Amino acid sequence: MLVNPNPFTDRLNLTMSAEGKSNISVHDISGRLICRKEYFRILSEGIDMANQPAGIYMLKLTNQSGTQVRKIVKE
Repeated sequence: MLVNPNPFTDRLNLTMSAEGKSNISVHDISGRLICRKEYFRILSEGIDMANQPAGIYMLKLTNQSGTQVRKIVKE
């Protein structure tokens, strides 16, 4: 999974494999769920975070290959 830009201001772009189903969730630093999306065979997707305050977030991707977690920073 590629995440860019990081840090970001309003929108975060993801590039991932197109294998099967993917679940993406974003949590704030305290663990509160900000958004959750499910995709099927998607190669790239944007997540709009314009309404969220600046800070550190955790992006979690789960698919048939396993789970990946990335720290993302909103300026």
